Amino acid sequence: MKVQTIGRILGLLLSLNALPANAEVIRGTESGGGGHVLACYTDNTHKTLESVVLYDLWEQAQLSDMVYLQFKDFAAAYSFIDKQLAKIDDSSFANSWYSRHLESDSNTLYQEVVNGQNGDSSKNTIIRFIGDSSNLKVIPDLGSFIEPNDDRCIIQAMGNYRSNGILYISKPLFEKLSPTSQAAFILHETIYRYRRNFGETNSVYTRRLTAQTMAGTELINADGGLSEYIVNKKAIKCSSTDNSYVFYAFKPAVDSSGIQLQFERIQGFDVLNKTTAARNSTSYFYKDFFGEPHQCAGECTHPEGFVVTNSWTPVDKLPESIMFQRTVSSEGKTIWEIYSSISGASKRIPFSCQTL
Repeated sequence: MKVQTIGRILGLLLSLNALPANAEVIRGTESGGGGHVLACYTDNTHKTLESVVLYDLWEQAQLSDMVYLQFKDFAAAYSFIDKQLAKIDDSSFANSWYSRHLESDSNTLYQEVVNGQNGDSSKNTIIRFIGDSSNLKVIPDLGSFIEPNDDRCIIQAMGNYRSNGILYISKPLFEKLSPTSQAAFILHETIYRYRRNFGETNSVYTRRLTAQTMAGTELINADGGLSEYIVNKKAIKCSSTDNSYVFYAFKPAVDSSGIQLQFERIQGFDVLNKTTAARNSTSYFYKDFFGEPHQCAGECTHPEGFVVTNSWTPVDKLPESIMFQRTVSSEGKTIWEIYSSISGASKRIPFSCQTL
C-alpha cells in the first residue's frame, strides 16, 4: 500500500448498472463528497462488482489490523451507533447546535436510507438512491489516504452532495455493504456534516472516529470526570483569544504531582470524545498556574508539548500534540500561546486562564 495525494483518484467514476426507469435522476452539480468505498471487482476491468466496504473501515484495518463489530442487520448496527452519538449530545461540552443534535441528525439520515431501500423516498429531504452511478465523482476531501495494491479494487464515491442540497447515493453500492459498513456510513456522514459546517476540509478525523467506534471502542463523554474538579474549584479554565481552543487544567486526584488538561474545543471544533493531555510538575504551565512561576533573567521562551490521548488511539500511531509556548518579555510580562501539531498547524494563538 502507499499513501497518495487525492490527485491520483480524481478521475475515477463509478461504472455500474444502467438506470432503471423508476430510479431517481441526479440533478444539480456536485458540491461535496457523500462517502467513499473500496469496491472490488472480479477483474481489473472493473465491470462486475464483487465486494464493497466503507473506505473508513478498510483504511484503518490496513493501518492497524482493526477488527470490527458484526451485526445481524442494518437496524441492529444503527442502534449501536445511535447509543454512541447520544453520549456526545449529553455532554456539557456540546456547545454548538450541531454537536447537540448529532443523534437526531443521524436518525434523520437513517430513516431516509430506510425509506430509500423500501422504494419510498418521496418524503426525504436529504437522501436519494440512484441506480446509475456513472456521474458520481470522487471528491477531493479525503486528505491523506491509502490506495489498494490489488488492481481489481478501486476507491469509489458511493454518493455526492449536489447543489440542490440532495445527497445522491448509489443503491447498488450501498446494498453491497455489510450492516457494519452501512451503519458506519451513517456515522461518517453525521460527524462529517457537522465538522464541515465548521470549516473541516478533509475527512481524516471523521474516518478515524468512525472506524474506532465500529471496532467497539466506546465513546466517552467529553466532560467525563471533570465535574468534581469544577464543583470543588480545583480546576482552571483556559481559552484562546479567538475561542478556537478551550480546555480545563487540574491536578488529578490520583497523582497530584502532575497536571492534566481536558479539552472542550480544539481548532474550533467541539471535542466529541473525552480528550486529555498530561505533564509532570516540571512543566512550565504547571509552575505558572499550580506552583512557583519560573523566573527569567531578561527575555525567555519556553515551548512544551502535551501528547493528546482519548479512548480511540490514532491508528497511524503518530503522537498528536497540543503545543504551548511561554514567552516572558524583558519587562517581565508572561504570554502563553497555543497551537496544534494535529494538522501541522503552526499559528500560535494567545490564551489565558481563570480560576473557576
